[in-house]
Parts: sequence; C-alpha cells; structure tokens
Amino acid sequence: MDGVFEQRAAICNIESINGVYGEALEQPVPVNGEGMVSGWRALVTSDGSLAGAWLRVRAGDGTIAFQAPLPAIEERPDVEALTGQPVTRLSGFRNVAIRDLPAGTATLEIVLDAGDAWVRCAHVRTVVAE
Repeated sequence: MDGVFEQRAAICNIESINGVYGEALEQPVPVNGEGMVSGWRALVTSDGSLAGAWLRVRAGDGTIAFQAPLPAIEERPDVEALTGQPVTRLSGFRNVAIRDLPAGTATLEIVLDAGDAWVRCAHVRTVVAE
C-alpha cells in the first residue's frame, strides 16, 4: 500500500475517537496508546462497488504505526444522500480499534483502493498518545 496516492475530499470522515466528536476533533485528541474510531468511507470504484478501505495511523516521523481494515458495516443514509450513490448507504464503520501507538503526535488517515489508484482522504485527524 506504499507508493503514490491521489488525495480526495468528501469520500470519508473520522467522526469520533474515544467518544470525542464534532468540533473537539479539530484539536489533537489525547489517547493512552489505543483508541476506538468511528465514521464512514464512501469511495465508489469504476465498477460501481465500494472501494476497500484501511485506517492508518502515521507517527510523527511519518512511519505507519498502525493499520486496520475498515469494514463497511453500518447503514448511512446521510452518506447515500451526500454522494447520490445507493452503494454508499452501507459505508459506516464503528469502534475500529487502534492500539500500540507510540508516544507523541500521530495522524489518523483513511486510504482506499480505487482499483486503478490508491486514494488518501483529505480529511485526517490528530491524536496525542501519552
């Protein structure tokens, strides 16, 4: 999954980290080396299916500290309305665990397999592990 990534907006959102949501996510969220992440991802591939997605945690030095698949298991009619594509109705993920985070600041990002390219969501969140 390394290599060149295209960056896109409005295809994902990390909506909560350890129960913190809304405007509070605009600031780094304190975590104790682990956490639970929820949100949605809704990139549709050229064949009309929902792209595979992963949650990645990048440490302050840019290395990938943690990575986990993001299963689309929760119905999100709001995302379907946003995208106008019925396949995105089942695009939510809930309580995906992140763990073993190194101390310091890290960035949470969603990456998706568009088939012909890897895509990184423009929307990221920051955590601070103690």
